Amino acid sequence: MHLAAPSAVINSGGQWNTYQITALGSRLVVNLNGTQTVDTTDDQFTSGPIALQYGAGIVRFRNVRIRSLD
Repeated sequence: MHLAAPSAVINSGGQWNTYQITALGSRLVVNLNGTQTVDTTDDQFTSGPIALQYGAGIVRFRNVRIRSLD
């Protein structure tokens, strides 16, 4: 599993962060502001719903795009 230090790539309050999340079968790759932060394989969730969630505070989303990789 590859995990980058997210504090180095997270924009501070009042600025937008850009995520690119690729989920294909059991593989999940996450890029945060152009830096790969996650590259892992997990056979537990190979299909299912897509959800956006955050634990606390105010969260805003814009320009959310979902597309099939088939």
